[in-house]
Amino acid sequence: MKQEYANLKFRDSEAVEYFSLRLQSLISQLGCHGIAIGEEDVVSKYLHSVLVKYIQITLSIETMVDLSILTIEDVTDRLQVVDEHGADHGNGG
Repeated sequence: MKQEYANLKFRDSEAVEYFSLRLQSLISQLGCHGIAIGEEDVVSKYLHSVLVKYIQITLSIETMVDLSILTIEDVTDRLQVVDEHGADHGNGG
């Protein structure tokens, strides 16, 4: 399971919410096996596992936000903005 965590990446076309759920589930499973991973490490892993379309926002997050105060939910919300912005442009908005 630890290797699965190390290799975890977004799948092609995977929704942010789905990746977040996979990540949280894996962290929970590791915790059940006595392997604790700190929130800051999980957030860092999340930010380094994103699809190319999220690179710009992840660089901004890493540069401007204290990662020690971010949660998985915070990152998910910020990445979803990219999807919402893309959807707005796709609909002429």
